[in-house]
Amino acid sequence: MKLTPGITSCTPEWQLILTQIGVPFSTIDLSVTSGISDCPAIIVSSSLTNSEILKVLEYVSNGGTILIEADTGHLLFNIKTQSLHIKYFEPQYDDIFAAVNGGYFDGQLRLPKHGTHLMSDSGKNLVQIYRHGEGVALILPGGFIRGVLDTSVRRRNFPTNGPTFPSERVSRRSKGVIRAVVEKSLQFLFQKRQLPLVTLYPFPDGVSTIFNFRIDTDFSSEDDVKRLYDLCRKHNIEATWFVETASAANWINRYAQMENQEIGLHCFKHRLFASFSKNQKNVRQGVDLLTCEKLHPDGFAAPFGLWNRSLSKAVEHHGFIYSSEFALDYDNLPFYPFLRERFSTVLQVPVHPVSTSLLRNARHTFDDMTTYLDYVIAKHVQYRLPLFFYDHPSNANLDALNWLFERISNISIRQMKLGDYARWWIERTSTKWTPLLEDGRIRIKQINCPASLHVQIHRGVQEWAITEMKDEINISDLYFQPEVIAKTESPMSARSAYTWKMMVNDILHYYWKFRL
Repeated sequence: MKLTPGITSCTPEWQLILTQIGVPFSTIDLSVTSGISDCPAIIVSSSLTNSEILKVLEYVSNGGTILIEADTGHLLFNIKTQSLHIKYFEPQYDDIFAAVNGGYFDGQLRLPKHGTHLMSDSGKNLVQIYRHGEGVALILPGGFIRGVLDTSVRRRNFPTNGPTFPSERVSRRSKGVIRAVVEKSLQFLFQKRQLPLVTLYPFPDGVSTIFNFRIDTDFSSEDDVKRLYDLCRKHNIEATWFVETASAANWINRYAQMENQEIGLHCFKHRLFASFSKNQKNVRQGVDLLTCEKLHPDGFAAPFGLWNRSLSKAVEHHGFIYSSEFALDYDNLPFYPFLRERFSTVLQVPVHPVSTSLLRNARHTFDDMTTYLDYVIAKHVQYRLPLFFYDHPSNANLDALNWLFERISNISIRQMKLGDYARWWIERTSTKWTPLLEDGRIRIKQINCPASLHVQIHRGVQEWAITEMKDEINISDLYFQPEVIAKTESPMSARSAYTWKMMVNDILHYYWKFRL
């Protein structure tokens, strides 16, 4: 049996999420009289005709499983729904989503009225499990999946044990958590069919995570850059530097002299514009200065971590492979942004948005900082997320970074430059493969598979194993480990409050955004 879910329409939001998860899928035509009975699960992502409704109901009644949103649940099963503004969601004692972290949505959703899972700030559960005949439907709130295409920005608190929360302007919606909810939903539905869910692992060679230190150099002096570079060299850190070129024009050759570092572009002037032409000019001027030093950047990171479509097209115009803006997404796996009419050709590589300067702004001591950094390391290993920290040479806390680099070395986390990871991810995305289950063995048909690629085998929502991508995998030979229950230093209710400190930081953000 094929272990690939079917989907009725490969919409941009579903393509983005399923590609991140690394689950192979196929588009199914419900107007055809046969074929869907062989699907382990069906994602209903399109409107249905009367004949298609009957076909889906028959599939579920005979033991099939479907993943749908509330509007489709009303159409198929006449469930009651209600529209509510949902600020955040947070699994509590949840047998499906216990390993999912809390996240923000901050928007209107159409909820199944009798939801049973995934508690929200409204006091309502967002997800309903509906049994029909021998099969099961998992019903997500209407509008939930499309949240991954949202490009709006909000200032968010990040949980620490320090005196106040550090905050940063990041993507309004927790897109990585939306992805995790979808992944757990598929694991649950495959479990109901007594089938394993097989997905691509997000890191090469099966390592637990990968580390990169990203550096945005805006308004840093030559001495600032030298001090941070010397610290990186002391610990053999292969950092990725995004250079603001205007203020460094007289000594930009310093970057060409660096050893084992990746050089990307931050900007020429530290500004983001609404128009393509102004963004394109700013990018071109920055590229020209780097090119004069025989530096040819593959990566770009925008000023203030901001993103808009005209900037994305300007970055495309100059042939960058990837960019990284936490206002578009953070703490998540790479993806290609959707530009309304098409996907961008520039891969987005999210990073963790809290720097040591933000921690210092939140009155964190050295011990507070190291406690927080250690918490982020543990959390990203648990959620199988890249461990990408960032900072600035001009206001970094070098003592805390010295501790971080020693910690990364002591626990032997593999380093990867952002550009190397982007190129590996592009290979991962282009891999064509199909897993099948035959006599307790997973057989994989594959094309263009890099040797470093591994797969995850999910046995329900609570157990998973990892193994090399190979033609045949004996499930009984695998070591399955339990998923770890999500733990957060502070509940979403505390993190979601807008404080006077956040207001001051927003005022300063807008001042510097238009002052520079």
